[in-house]
Amino acid sequence: MLKPGGRFVLGIGDPETMSRAPLFTEHGFRIHPVTDVEAALARAGLDVRRHENLGAGQLGFHLLVSRK
Repeated sequence: MLKPGGRFVLGIGDPETMSRAPLFTEHGFRIHPVTDVEAALARAGLDVRRHENLGAGQLGFHLLVSRK
């Protein structure tokens, strides 16, 4: 359980990049848009304070920093 004022950090692969890599989808991984992940965090009571798109154009990933 995250304490009030605690920080939750989540790193996810870029959905567009991941969808072009059959290695992930062939093994049952599900790819969701970043906005869906942000919405799920909000439903869990977390406020996304920072969203960085790192490595765009390569093997990109997103870093989401949330607080309770």
